[in-house]
Amino acid sequence: MRVELKVDENEVPLNDFVQRLLGNLLDGIIRSLHGVREEWSKVELRVER
Repeated sequence: MRVELKVDENEVPLNDFVQRLLGNLLDGIIRSLHGVREEWSKVELRVER
Protein backbone atom coordinates (compact mmCIF):
# COMPACT_ATOMS: atom_id res chain seq x y z
CA MET A 1 0.00 0.00 0.00
CA ARG A 2 1.34 3.42 -0.92
CA VAL A 3 0.24 6.48 1.07
CA GLU A 4 0.92 10.04 -0.04
CA LEU A 5 0.34 13.13 2.09
CA LYS A 6 0.25 16.67 0.75
CA VAL A 7 -0.22 19.78 2.87
CA ASP A 8 -0.97 22.99 0.99
CA GLU A 9 0.14 21.26 -2.25
CA ASN A 10 3.53 20.33 -0.70
CA GLU A 11 4.25 16.61 -0.41
CA VAL A 12 5.21 15.48 3.08
CA PRO A 13 7.74 12.63 3.04
CA LEU A 14 6.51 9.55 4.92
CA ASN A 15 8.73 6.71 6.03
CA ASP A 16 7.60 3.07 5.64
CA PHE A 17 6.28 2.88 9.22
CA VAL A 18 4.08 5.96 8.86
CA GLN A 19 2.82 4.79 5.45
CA ARG A 20 1.83 1.42 6.93
CA LEU A 21 0.25 3.09 9.98
CA LEU A 22 -1.85 5.54 7.97
CA GLY A 23 -2.70 2.93 5.34
CA ASN A 24 -3.93 0.40 7.90
CA LEU A 25 -5.85 3.06 9.82
CA LEU A 26 -7.66 4.27 6.71
CA ASP A 27 -8.24 0.72 5.49
CA GLY A 28 -10.00 -0.12 8.76
CA ILE A 29 -12.15 2.99 8.59
CA ILE A 30 -13.05 2.47 4.94
CA ARG A 31 -13.93 -1.20 5.41
CA SER A 32 -16.39 -0.24 8.16
CA LEU A 33 -18.35 2.07 5.83
CA HIS A 34 -21.56 0.68 4.34
CA GLY A 35 -21.61 0.55 0.56
CA VAL A 36 -17.83 0.45 0.08
CA ARG A 37 -16.43 -2.68 -1.55
CA GLU A 38 -13.76 -4.48 0.44
CA GLU A 39 -11.64 -4.68 -2.72
CA TRP A 40 -11.25 -0.89 -3.12
CA SER A 41 -8.12 0.19 -4.98
CA LYS A 42 -7.82 3.95 -4.50
CA VAL A 43 -9.14 6.41 -1.93
CA GLU A 44 -8.93 10.18 -2.06
CA LEU A 45 -9.50 12.18 1.11
CA ARG A 46 -9.45 15.97 1.18
CA VAL A 47 -9.55 17.99 4.39
CA GLU A 48 -9.83 21.77 4.43
CA ARG A 49 -9.99 24.16 7.31
